Amino acid sequence: MSNSIHPADRQVQIVEDQPEIQDFLRDLLKVREIESLPPVDSGERAIAVIRELEPAVVIMDIELTGELSGIDVANQLGGICPSLIVFLTGHTNPQAIRDAQSTHPVAILRKPLQETESLVRIVQAAFRYRECLRLGPISVAEPDALITVCAWCSRIRKPDHEWISLSSYFVENPVRGFTHGICPTCSAEQLRSMGLESPGH
Repeated sequence: MSNSIHPADRQVQIVEDQPEIQDFLRDLLKVREIESLPPVDSGERAIAVIRELEPAVVIMDIELTGELSGIDVANQLGGICPSLIVFLTGHTNPQAIRDAQSTHPVAILRKPLQETESLVRIVQAAFRYRECLRLGPISVAEPDALITVCAWCSRIRKPDHEWISLSSYFVENPVRGFTHGICPTCSAEQLRSMGLESPGH
């Protein structure tokens, strides 16, 4: 396995139908020397580009031009694409937010974006996560230094065994190496899908 970092592991795809927000996000990332690919404004185009280029991070609005919403894009990509999704939306509809959450994004941030530092930290940490997916976790002196991520919903296990979102962890903690596991919720869902029950049920 090559130890070099793949270019896609440091790329961000912006999926947004408002040019002024596209420009804002590109400028925000550029100041931090983060490469963003040419933005796209439709769900159909987003799926084609993300499948082809597999950027590390997709910053995506829920409402897009064309027939597909950002939620549709996330559902169609499902588990076949290694890109991590950050929703950026002006939606206040609780059902739309729940639908977005069901796709297991890294984060859902509100427009107008006030949490610029949080977004940058999430993107930078996602780069490290992507690198670990491709190359394996970094060598560490103590196994406890590795962060355990659920391979299904991408939540992180804290030392007290509570599972929290990637974004919550990234904003409050330094990025280290990653390893994979499965959280109790996803474990139960996967067992039910196979007609089995979780231990103790």
